[in-house]
Amino acid sequence: MNPIGNKSQCRIESNHIWAQTAVLGLNILTNRAVYNRFIEARKYYVAS
Repeated sequence: MNPIGNKSQCRIESNHIWAQTAVLGLNILTNRAVYNRFIEARKYYVAS
């Protein structure tokens, strides 16, 4: 049992979780922007 190695491993995993959360958040924001654009385009299409 190596406490120093263990602590750094824990920190790496924590950073990995934060990175995944950030990527997921970006994906959701991007998808929402694309979805909003799609809705706008559909509105114009229906209106014309």
